[in-house]
Amino acid sequence: MDNEWPWVPYLAFAVVLIGTFYLADRAAKQREKQRREDLRAVASRLGFEFWPESQPQFVGRLADLQLFSHGHSRKAWNVMNGRAGDVKVLLFDYKYVTGGGKSSHT
Repeated sequence: MDNEWPWVPYLAFAVVLIGTFYLADRAAKQREKQRREDLRAVASRLGFEFWPESQPQFVGRLADLQLFSHGHSRKAWNVMNGRAGDVKVLLFDYKYVTGGGKSSHT
């Protein structure tokens, strides 16, 4: 009986592993969605504009700043734009990639 289905433990392990990755990915997406909604609420309370999606033109306008001249595949999202007194305020998530292939870093 033991030799009839020697692959069953491997299949069970694969199912558990795939399920774990699926649930972890789903939880991460839910946290990001909640964070986006929390940021939207903060922006609204402050009277700021809020852009949840990537804003390539926003990154392009800031190209003169050193941070925005590094790497490639630059992306800004969850952008809050407004004024606090006499000061223009921009708050956002930002990422870029350096290197390529197996040597890339985000």
